[in-house]
Amino acid sequence: MKHFIIIISIIIIGIAAGGFLIYQKQQRAPSTQELFSQSEAPIIKPWPYDVPYNTLVNHILSNNLSAEDKAVLQSSLDDMKSGKNQGPYWDEVRVATSKDGFTFEDTRRTVVIHASVPKAVVDRQGRVWLFYVDFSPEPIERLLQGEQVDFKAGFQGLSAVVSDDGFTFKKVDLEIEDIVEGVAVDPDIVAAADGTFQMYYLGVPALELSPNSGDPAKSTGPHRIYLATMKSDLSKWQQQGVAWADPYGGADPVVWQINDKIYYIASGGIGKSTDGGYSFKETRETELPRVNNGGPPGTPDILKVEGGYRLFYATREGIKSLFSKDGVNWQEEEGSRLKAGADPTVVKLKNGTYMMYYKAKMQTKP
Repeated sequence: MKHFIIIISIIIIGIAAGGFLIYQKQQRAPSTQELFSQSEAPIIKPWPYDVPYNTLVNHILSNNLSAEDKAVLQSSLDDMKSGKNQGPYWDEVRVATSKDGFTFEDTRRTVVIHASVPKAVVDRQGRVWLFYVDFSPEPIERLLQGEQVDFKAGFQGLSAVVSDDGFTFKKVDLEIEDIVEGVAVDPDIVAAADGTFQMYYLGVPALELSPNSGDPAKSTGPHRIYLATMKSDLSKWQQQGVAWADPYGGADPVVWQINDKIYYIASGGIGKSTDGGYSFKETRETELPRVNNGGPPGTPDILKVEGGYRLFYATREGIKSLFSKDGVNWQEEEGSRLKAGADPTVVKLKNGTYMMYYKAKMQTKP
């Protein structure tokens, strides 16, 4: 479920379920149906088109589209926009606020549309950067109009927006050099010891994607979490390689630091790094409590807070949390932090306000 050379307006040809990128969570995390009520759940179907999904992505990235490929692209785009396939195209990111980082008030304010799996960070200037999986149709539309589209940012890829106040965002040109030739999704970002940032994401080469599903978690190859390091600023990154080869087929990685050298990562399994987050090996030193009917926390995000760490995660009842004093031993906290939403990410502004960004179904049709 991330390397670009420019514009990562990154096309996310994806339509969960029958649409152009059938996007779901990994098997060990709560399903989309568990996170949304039945009326809100996307319709999950096999890839319904004649050209296998992995073949289509490979043709697009190699600039070798046939007439049949273009017909499939057009059909998928039409199905996505019509609502026939209720996928991530119909998702948006909203914001909630809090004075204490525990009790949040939902503003229901939309900050970005056609977006899933957001991750927020605050830079040294106090600006909020929001990274997310971009399901905008614009790159596909450009392809169908005969334009040359740069997909070095990957399919079902990442985009970023930045804000001075945490509410009004402006899109930036996200560049990740040497990005995987395929799909890049599910970003997580941590601050490194030197004041820069490290980005982790699920990367799947085009030909390892399933022929029958646009869900990266159903890829035929191993699930690799890649690391990219920040270059000049948060819009420019350099992919460093695979940081974590998840033995359990996970996605939606969450990374947290104990000190300058010790990091943990959780996706399908849990890994530990002793080299500052560049490589992880499976560990049993820490374990996240079983929630969500016996499963792991859904699309978690971890924020370092006074006295320890708080992990936010999605449930059918909304956003809940775990707390740890040492980043190793975790306990559930009572109640809900927010009674709605999925894919939470939380940051603290310089003025002390906490901002939670979360995924929800779009309030109005695009």
